[in-house]
Amino acid sequence: MNRLNMNQTRCEALFASGLQRSDALTVVALTEMIGHTVRRLGQGGCISLMAQEFGDHPEERPNACGGSGS
Repeated sequence: MNRLNMNQTRCEALFASGLQRSDALTVVALTEMIGHTVRRLGQGGCISLMAQEFGDHPEERPNACGGSGS
């Protein structure tokens, strides 16, 4: 997996993890949660949860790490 795909997978895992902006998290806690989510769901599971959340409107899908989806 190239670096861009790995970064995208981490962003999708962060989205799928259920963490909220209001959660007080450290870098270590975020890293652990992202790793746990990728191991639990796999890349496809993270993508599926993100797609399910935004349904039939992929043009409205934000990138989990900021910016807009394309």
